[in-house]
Amino acid sequence: MRPSASGLYTMVLNNSNGTATATATLTVLTPPPATAQILSNNPNGYWRLNETAGPTAYDAMGNYNGTGEGGIVFGVPGMTNCRSPASRAATSARNLTARTRM
Repeated sequence: MRPSASGLYTMVLNNSNGTATATATLTVLTPPPATAQILSNNPNGYWRLNETAGPTAYDAMGNYNGTGEGGIVFGVPGMTNCRSPASRAATSARNLTARTRM
């Protein structure tokens, strides 16, 4: 979703018991510059790996959610902007099994 989708939305639900209406404001935030740059390339998948609980790692593009395997701990701060071999190894250890869309 883009920030331009922000606004006031109304939902109407109908069933045999009657009708209910609710109105809510949706605010779509502008992503941080690095994220915006990545998303501008229209990737097939983009995993922020910032989930506070597992086991699902959500794809920001909505295509391929994955399941963490191999002892990944969710909800703890990780390394950022670190280019050491240890950080690359830690990143590589995050195995994600993506669902394939046909």
